[in-house]
Amino acid sequence: YGLNGAIGAVAVTALFNVCLNLALYQRVSGSAFWHPLWRVRRSLLGCVAMAVYFLWLRSYAPFIESAPIFIRFLTEVMIGAVAYIAAHLIFWSASGRPSGVETTILDLVREFKGRLQNRLGQA
Repeated sequence: YGLNGAIGAVAVTALFNVCLNLALYQRVSGSAFWHPLWRVRRSLLGCVAMAVYFLWLRSYAPFIESAPIFIRFLTEVMIGAVAYIAAHLIFWSASGRPSGVETTILDLVREFKGRLQNRLGQA
């Protein structure tokens, strides 16, 4: 089935591997099978948002298909990143903005922005 068949086979194998690892986690830790998935729910939902774009919404942007391959690649990467980050931040906000990697990244962005403003103000 060519490249699409190879992609499908890798996806099914990866899903099977995740299920095996979750079963092993449950057996070793005694915690629920789904517990690790719950801990990464915002990231998983971000991946779902990105997949929705690539599997469904992408068909509404035919101009991307006709672009040169390099431009198409950059556009697809940017749209996928925006979809992931936006969904992740939306679900993080809906969760009450708990402490985690999101707060660390936002603190770094604020620090960088402050340094940039200081340098631009001094110039």
